[in-house]
Amino acid sequence: MKRFDNLDFIIVDVDSSILPWSIKARPLSILMKMCKITEKPVLASGFGLSWLVMFTATQGNHLRIINGHENGGPLNKINEILDGNIEKLKFLDP
Repeated sequence: MKRFDNLDFIIVDVDSSILPWSIKARPLSILMKMCKITEKPVLASGFGLSWLVMFTATQGNHLRIINGHENGGPLNKINEILDGNIEKLKFLDP
């Protein structure tokens, strides 16, 4: 944490095709959340801007996207994932 405090600002420029809720974006999400909590200035484009929009919309709660292999998709496709059994939703980790 001391190294983080020594930084004056953070620049995040990651390809916008990386979705802020994806598993591979988790380390960046942690960095962005640390910046938000400590009010560290961030210049963000691409992923950073998408993450900020998601963080604001979800109040920082982690999303687990189950359809479309983490890419999302039409809601009418959710039945294909659940095989019509909505009881499976109870067993998903929040």
